[in-house]
Amino acid sequence: MNKKLISLSGLIAGIAILVFFFFQHHGMEKHALEWLLNQNTQDAFHRTVRLEGAHIDSLLQLHIRNLQAEITSKNGAAVPIEMASLDSEGPLWAPLAGIPLTFHWKNLRIARSREPGVHGSLLLQGGLTSWKINVRGQVESLDLQDLVWMDPEHFKGASGKIKGLIAGEGGALVDPSLELRLEIVKPGGKLPASTFDLFRPYLPQSVLETKLNKLSPSSRLIGYNRASFWIKNMSADKMKAEIHILAPDYPLDLNVNMEIRLDEKNAFLELAQIMGLLEVKSS
Repeated sequence: MNKKLISLSGLIAGIAILVFFFFQHHGMEKHALEWLLNQNTQDAFHRTVRLEGAHIDSLLQLHIRNLQAEITSKNGAAVPIEMASLDSEGPLWAPLAGIPLTFHWKNLRIARSREPGVHGSLLLQGGLTSWKINVRGQVESLDLQDLVWMDPEHFKGASGKIKGLIAGEGGALVDPSLELRLEIVKPGGKLPASTFDLFRPYLPQSVLETKLNKLSPSSRLIGYNRASFWIKNMSADKMKAEIHILAPDYPLDLNVNMEIRLDEKNAFLELAQIMGLLEVKSS
């Protein structure tokens, strides 16, 4: 990981200089930046990154407008995503000098979504023995309908507006950390009855008999007015999750607490696959 980050930092700085002094004057700046992004994100985006506008200014700061790409869902479907803007706060050579470099993004979301999506920042700190990455995202609003691709079997027909926070960190001197804190507040939305099947392994028999076993067939949508999801890694190979769903008309007040055991070496890759976020290939 250290070598990969150092290599990436050097490549970013080298390409930035090359783009600024050559491609910029030949009208090829955007294409060079597209190539750079596709080279370094091919495991996640499979070389589908496209940019509407991109340039590096005289201070070697990066500015991208309307980034589009595709991720592959767990069942192999292509899922288009978009980001309205990505800007660096500082020159791209900063990590090579041990200076923190921050990227800010706006409106990360499923393509053509009506919701504003996620705004956030990524901090990259270079250095052979002190490298660090820190990511923080503010979920202004996501539509649960836009996330059905994660698990169509259990979420088809789901609705609700999601807000919350996403934070992650890793580095040479700090243990990897990840936290998601998401919630859906009133008026809530609807969930297929089959969604609750996901929680059966984590619930006592008494709850199964009095609540979940009485749910109608999976085609029925259950109305709820509040839901929350929190997950955080407690160590390199263990994560804790808490889920709360309140459906007063049923009535159902569901609280689920669980621990997720991960392989320490591939913890975040494994977590993404468990959550059904993407079909990721480990390099």
